[in-house]
Amino acid sequence: MASCYRCGKVLVGQELRQRRKVYTGESFWTLYARRRQSSHRTHYGMRIVCSACASKLDFGRGAYKSVAARAKWFMTMMVLLVLFLVGLVLAIKLFVR
Repeated sequence: MASCYRCGKVLVGQELRQRRKVYTGESFWTLYARRRQSSHRTHYGMRIVCSACASKLDFGRGAYKSVAARAKWFMTMMVLLVLFLVGLVLAIKLFVR
């Protein structure tokens, strides 16, 4: 039985085909030879994940695959723009008197 790399959920059927590049660990080393050298590396690898974790990983990378996610983002940006413009107009009316 396969399981999700991130949450540990047991996977069956179609879910087995969802593979994503996920964080797998880090490595540090320091060499005290002629001069001090150190290294920090972050490791990523392709792993099997469940559909919920795959959608979270996709959304975190900016891959808005669904129309609903794009529409939600667009509406949020429009509301923020309107609030900014209303605040700007109010500030101009307040300080121009």
